[in-house]
Amino acid sequence: MSLDFRAGSRAMDYKYKMNKVSACVVTLMLTGCFSSGPSTISVSISDQATKKLLAEMNPSDFSVFYLDTQTFSKITTVYTDMLLVNQALDSADLRTINEYLPSLNSVRLRNYYDQNLSDLMQNFRYNEAMKSFNEELSGLSIASEHSQSQLQKIESHIDKYVALDKIEGKKTEVVQNEIANSKYRIVQLKQELERKVRGFQLRAGAIFKAKDVAYEHHNVFAAINNNCNRYSGKYKYRVYIGDLCFVKSLPPGVKFDIAMNKAYQKGFIDYIGHRFKLTNSSPAYNGTYLAEIDEIKQSIHHEKKQLDKVYGSLKKLNREAGTLSSIARNDRYKIEHFARNKTKFIETFLGQEFLDVKNKIGFGVDLNDPSSPLYLDVSDILANTPAVTLDNSYSADFKSNSSMVVIVVGKESGNPNFPVFMLPEVIDQSTIGAQETLYYNLGSNNTESVSDKGAFDTFVTLVGESYVRWKK
Repeated sequence: MSLDFRAGSRAMDYKYKMNKVSACVVTLMLTGCFSSGPSTISVSISDQATKKLLAEMNPSDFSVFYLDTQTFSKITTVYTDMLLVNQALDSADLRTINEYLPSLNSVRLRNYYDQNLSDLMQNFRYNEAMKSFNEELSGLSIASEHSQSQLQKIESHIDKYVALDKIEGKKTEVVQNEIANSKYRIVQLKQELERKVRGFQLRAGAIFKAKDVAYEHHNVFAAINNNCNRYSGKYKYRVYIGDLCFVKSLPPGVKFDIAMNKAYQKGFIDYIGHRFKLTNSSPAYNGTYLAEIDEIKQSIHHEKKQLDKVYGSLKKLNREAGTLSSIARNDRYKIEHFARNKTKFIETFLGQEFLDVKNKIGFGVDLNDPSSPLYLDVSDILANTPAVTLDNSYSADFKSNSSMVVIVVGKESGNPNFPVFMLPEVIDQSTIGAQETLYYNLGSNNTESVSDKGAFDTFVTLVGESYVRWKK
């Protein structure tokens, strides 16, 4: 028979010696004391795969121990000692076991460590291993810093192109706002003209439509000698912009008074000014919004060409940034992976020396070995507690006044990799009293994972916590 009380802790990496005993499981569940509750405890074999694996096992291989409060308290101290030792085993620096020794409850366990760890710890080359670890980590950090620095340098060059794009965007946005304002002003001028025409008609009794004198009905000619004097005889209203003459005359029969003529002249000049700036042509006329946008683009394009002379091109920089980003990301991963595997590095560096110390520590709490200190403690604790075996239906009477139920499943012969999976049904303390039977479910579907070599291990549950350990 072998025992395992580990729960919620990480697996010990030391190798297990399995001579006579091939596989076992101990499951513990805190049941509490109840005036009423389950009358029986039953092990349920849940699937055909498990039944096949357990074909050679008999109900008599299951030993049930009902623990009173005092015995339960003693078992708890064993569990506490195991958790403390496992914390040391999980550390890359196995010397931390010395910090936990004063807190161990087991006198037998403390004496074992006092007698067996002193010489090993004195010669334990942990500091030498850590020096090597830090040197390699430093090398990885330097490489990572270099790749990150190179990436930042390239990104700073790319930022110069990005900055030019932002400048172009802001300047273009200003022009776009001016375009919107000009379009709105043209609408305003049309509305103002309609109001002025209505006022003039009322004042002068003139009869004509506002659309007959609309600003948009005008002619455009090329200027001569940078002026529009040539068209003064035929056209009353003339505006010279960009080597062009925008000219207009009133329809026959329409004559403005001085005030209306002055207002119309002012409105026409304003209208033509905005309308000209909105002109779309190829190439763009100087003074138009399109020419301003083209000038902005050409200026930014010129500055980018100057950058290209220094850095090659934005495309080249982006390609380099992509490569360096991948390198920097990989370098960071190397550091993270190396740091996470600190214990593995220490173990590899120290080799057998590390395993000797770890095995020595682990043996103290190895409930699979009948000669380990904690195994002997458990044996002493359970020595005065009679074991109840399961009947042919894998059941036994349940003692409701017990504080804990311990089921030990043992196999004396057979395949050394023989798997046993044990997982109690989770029963809430407030409702356990209403349960007819306390079930422990035994089935292959309870395994959490498989080892890389396909070997199975014991599944242990303690007070609702579950833990899987793979036998090496």
